[in-house]
Amino acid sequence: MKIGLPLLLFLLFVTSISAQLPRVMLRNYTTDQGLASSEVQKIYQDHLGYQWIGTDNGISCFNGYEFKNYGPLDGLEDPVVLQIDEDTYNSLWVCTLSGWLFKKVGNRFIPHPKNKEIVEKTKGKNVQSFMIDGENTFYIGIVGIGILVLKNNEVKWLSEKNENFQLLKKGGKFAYASIGNASQNNHLSILNYSDNHLFTGVDSSFNFKISSLSRACIYGKDTILLCNEAKFFVIYQNKLQKVFTFKKDINNIYAIKNDIYISFNNSNGLKKYKGIQNLSLDNGEQILSNIRGGGVVEDRNKLLWINTIDNGIYLMPNENIKVYDQHH
Repeated sequence: MKIGLPLLLFLLFVTSISAQLPRVMLRNYTTDQGLASSEVQKIYQDHLGYQWIGTDNGISCFNGYEFKNYGPLDGLEDPVVLQIDEDTYNSLWVCTLSGWLFKKVGNRFIPHPKNKEIVEKTKGKNVQSFMIDGENTFYIGIVGIGILVLKNNEVKWLSEKNENFQLLKKGGKFAYASIGNASQNNHLSILNYSDNHLFTGVDSSFNFKISSLSRACIYGKDTILLCNEAKFFVIYQNKLQKVFTFKKDINNIYAIKNDIYISFNNSNGLKKYKGIQNLSLDNGEQILSNIRGGGVVEDRNKLLWINTIDNGIYLMPNENIKVYDQHH
């Protein structure tokens, strides 16, 4: 995205302040600045550099200067946008709460011809996740049911129904982590359908019971981070390396280079951890407090964007730009 004048002025202001103690400087965008809603579910940067923000009231496109909003009048019949991705033809797709898919064509969003069949299969359950792989196969994670696959206009279940799962994606490759009952203990599997070398091995078993899998992400080349409420698991080369417990329940986890971002439930904010060692010690930097949500993505300019459920989105400069308090 070309940095618009408002963003450029903000970054210049950040670098111009001098004193002693560094702190995080954030810029907040809400409906007051033109965002479609302050309840934001997803932030995605397209191939042209524009930021797309999925909300409960449609989708907003930010060009660095202003927001352009799209809703039902623009073809987005279900305006609760949870997920956004692009296919290999650079077409933008959104997935809504009900599981409907819409493709952006010009200034309108066109429904996928298989939407009715998708909704029939999901039986009113909500979407958890959505991804498009390098072969233009669509994966739709449905809460409490499993993963729907849409390929060559055929809709089918990838996994057994009622599976507890999390979708994973890296460089156009797709995999998923799931939990299924095996004897007395639950059994965790990391399955990969796109590239046998994305993860080494295909299966990990725990010798204790794990009842649910709330979030998962890829960290580095071959490490997977998983969490279950307040419990955290680190899997390296398909072997369990660490298990530790936080004092607060985890809402979501994100990995950007060597940094790990965790948002906590019950408006306990967002923290940043430099590496797994600091994560295991709960030695992190508080980025935001008293917010819900806390999804984090990095754009091409190395700026971080944070989405929240109550307070819109936040822009955070990269770590090479410091802001200083004049008091110490």
